[in-house]
Amino acid sequence: MIGANDEPNGHGTVYVDWPKLNDLLEGRREDEDCKKLVAFLRLSNPYVGDAICNLLMVEAVLRDFGYSVS
Repeated sequence: MIGANDEPNGHGTVYVDWPKLNDLLEGRREDEDCKKLVAFLRLSNPYVGDAICNLLMVEAVLRDFGYSVS
């Protein structure tokens, strides 16, 4: 349902099977964690391995745990 591909040059993508994810989240859309997950996954573009986007995704995860890249 969710797959990640990282390349040594910093590029990579996150693939999401949105229909399956939407089925799993049915009835939980207003849950704060579900909103975070959907917003997080929408950052990635599965067609373009964007290194800046990957860095922003790492920063988002770190901040959610109270850390930072710096």
